[in-house]
Amino acid sequence: MRVAVLVYDPAWADHFQCIKADLATALQNVPYLSIEHVGSFLIPGLYAKPIIDVDIVVDPKHYPMAASALSYNGYVFKPEPTGIDRMSFRYSAHALYSGASKPTEDGSVRRPVYLVMLTASSYRNHIAVRKALLGHPELVSEYAQVKRELGKRDFRDLGQYAGAKSQILQKILAMSELDEDTVNDIAALNRWTLKKE
Repeated sequence: MRVAVLVYDPAWADHFQCIKADLATALQNVPYLSIEHVGSFLIPGLYAKPIIDVDIVVDPKHYPMAASALSYNGYVFKPEPTGIDRMSFRYSAHALYSGASKPTEDGSVRRPVYLVMLTASSYRNHIAVRKALLGHPELVSEYAQVKRELGKRDFRDLGQYAGAKSQILQKILAMSELDEDTVNDIAALNRWTLKKE
């Protein structure tokens, strides 16, 4: 399978604002902390899959209420491999699995949505990568080059594609504000997840 990797487009920030507004409406009765764009299309100059990754930060005691609100508003729960500290949802108007390489059925932007707690490794990983890239333009250039090259290759699945990015992501995490133990924990979790996919 070929993973679509596109050049950065500033219009994606507007797409996120629309998605965020829709999610805020869906979660109007749920106490949440934030709705954050955590994917590559947030970073100017970075190539990315044509999707907008969204983390919704929620206190774990509100997970059931948040999951119910998302389900009621067109999101389908997608179980993660054991060990991942988040709940994943896909928008029901989109195919649940496309390899992020096919246009959506309704023409809207594909949007994986994750319920996470503030201390979740997956959330800390997303935020650390985002901050490191925003603070180090040279990393953006290097990561963009890796993604351009990966966009030319065929992969068995998204797990194999993700594994092909692990070396550059380790470098990015090493330049982040996270301590070494946390970086190692995230790396171990990512390696374990790739084995399960």
